[in-house]
Amino acid sequence: MTAATPGLDPQRVGKWLGERLDGARPPFDFQLIAAGGSNLTYRVSDALGRAWALRRPPVTGVLATAHDVAREWRIIEALARHTDVPVPSAVVRCDDFEVTDAPFYVMGFVDGLIMRTDADASVLSAGEADRATDSLVDVQIAFHDVDPDAIGLGDLGRHDHYVAAGRAWRTATTASTTPCWAETGASPRSSTGSCARSGTP
Repeated sequence: MTAATPGLDPQRVGKWLGERLDGARPPFDFQLIAAGGSNLTYRVSDALGRAWALRRPPVTGVLATAHDVAREWRIIEALARHTDVPVPSAVVRCDDFEVTDAPFYVMGFVDGLIMRTDADASVLSAGEADRATDSLVDVQIAFHDVDPDAIGLGDLGRHDHYVAAGRAWRTATTASTTPCWAETGASPRSSTGSCARSGTP
């Protein structure tokens, strides 16, 4: 592992991929794709210029539910196999910690424009922006048309009580982050921490 490839051993991962990616020609080049606050994403390219994307959990601060690459893989593979929702192809998955100290998976690499700022989006013409917006809406509609049970994803989460769950989550997060002085009007210098709650708000 190096500073340029945190969480990834290029030699071991390259050997593993060379034995499993059909038609790939080592050596492989690994480039960390910056940004994003979740799993690490790498652009993997071989000597022929073919490209893939590799995903693995972050090196530190791993949360079982937030950084579950096996769950990501399962969803992408099911959507690609059973639906028209546009997702990269699911290529190969590794659960052997001996390879690079964490599970990871490889999917097809999709070239595109990543828009993080207004300046990034400014290169689009008005027509291109309209088509991109329409595509975003169409994909969301396609997601909502998916029956999780029909594609083998029915056990990933609850299918009801969304509003109640959302309220409970909001109450819990508010209780853990709102300082007492913000609610009571006390001086922030004399009150620290979050307010203890019981009964009604």
